[in-house]
Amino acid sequence: MTLEELYIQCDKKGIDVYYFPLKRSSVKGIALPDGTIALDRDKISSKTEEKEVIAHELAHIETESFYNVYSDCDIKSKQERKAETHAIRKLVPQNELAKAIKGGTTQLWELAEEFEVSCPLMKKAVEYYNTQPSFCELLQ
Repeated sequence: MTLEELYIQCDKKGIDVYYFPLKRSSVKGIALPDGTIALDRDKISSKTEEKEVIAHELAHIETESFYNVYSDCDIKSKQERKAETHAIRKLVPQNELAKAIKGGTTQLWELAEEFEVSCPLMKKAVEYYNTQPSFCELLQ
């Protein structure tokens, strides 16, 4: 999925995307339960990173995986993991990843390049799909 397709998806779902500085230094984007995404473009260094941040924040909205900033760590981790998994499935679909691997693209950096995602996200995708029996079956 491209960055443009993500923006189109947000638009079709009535999700507004705004750009403004976010106070916390490590926060590049946030999603609100009302269907709003805020991005701090000053903290985003590439189109690939913007794509991943939007996919992640959109995943929070689509899966309703929100938490209060004062929530306990377990709650935050669970909701972040849910959003991350959803974003991975959107950006690196299981069938397409299996097809790429079967076609001979096996290096992490090559897969990341093919799917237009970062190497860290591709590594998470491979680790996630390797735990799925259906993925192993697709590779046979």
